[in-house]
Amino acid sequence: MSNQVLWEDDIKRGLDTDVLLNDAGKLFCEKGYTNTSLKDIAISFGISEKELGKLYKSKEDIYNDVLVYMANFELLLIDCDDVQKMLLQIVDELKNCITSGNLKAEFISSLITAKDVPQSAKDTLRRLVKESKLFDAVGAAQLQGKICKGNTIEVIIRFMMATFELIKGYVEGGIKLPESKWFLDILKYNDDVNVLADKELIKRQASVIAAFVSDFNSILFVDLDDDNIDVYEAQGEEDGWLQAATQRGFEEFKIRLCDKYILPNDRDWFMDKLSNENIKRHLEEEPVYCINHKALIRGEAVDYQTKIVLDPMYAYGNKILFGGHRVYQK
Repeated sequence: MSNQVLWEDDIKRGLDTDVLLNDAGKLFCEKGYTNTSLKDIAISFGISEKELGKLYKSKEDIYNDVLVYMANFELLLIDCDDVQKMLLQIVDELKNCITSGNLKAEFISSLITAKDVPQSAKDTLRRLVKESKLFDAVGAAQLQGKICKGNTIEVIIRFMMATFELIKGYVEGGIKLPESKWFLDILKYNDDVNVLADKELIKRQASVIAAFVSDFNSILFVDLDDDNIDVYEAQGEEDGWLQAATQRGFEEFKIRLCDKYILPNDRDWFMDKLSNENIKRHLEEEPVYCINHKALIRGEAVDYQTKIVLDPMYAYGNKILFGGHRVYQK
């Protein structure tokens, strides 16, 4: 669907509808649906509320048109039959939108997550999904056992939401984005567990986002089962020490971490907190495990928080994200 088809009466209206819908979408994202008024939209576009009222009967009508305009970029313009290529195209587009601060990706996310969005808009999104080639392709892949089972529309929408949150988390955390195909693991078929319907993936992704936007000195990706560890975006003068410690595995890293940064009297307590058994036990109950403690930073004992988060791409494994940051007291 093109803007020419969507706005056949543009000449009659004499308006730049792209600007109008973009302005309205920005307001809906910033203020939420409930707190955005027709007057706000009119002022933003530079017309009177009365003039806006001649074009739209209600705020809900504007929201629905904004949704159609925003959704075009990732649903309706896909023109192929290969489901993997379609999904990769969505991921690539979301990456581009998020890294450039594009409003469209933000609007789609707010539509899915906000509680005050009118039901008609949610229904419109589902209709757009159902009318897209992506819907048919995903449905066929489900029948072939290539993608997790479930309501096809809900699976696609959850995929969009999960992908958006993950990409946004990486960007805000200053961490290099994985290859686009990496995100397709969200939709992999599993005989035992419907990962998306289980909702655990979304729950843990939210925790990862919270972890990434904290003031981390580094992010470690750890496999508790084989002791392997990778360092992402380590910064500061301690890079060499960190890289050397992690090359020997997670157990060696914990020992060196305690020797270098943990107060002597707290060492045994901290090592117990970081035991693999203790980490697994905590993460079975909650997707985030926080340890508040003191750390020696340049000879000064400061308040510190070590945060351990389940890696969302391995919702049922023992792979974690590990980081720490100083807690600045007011």
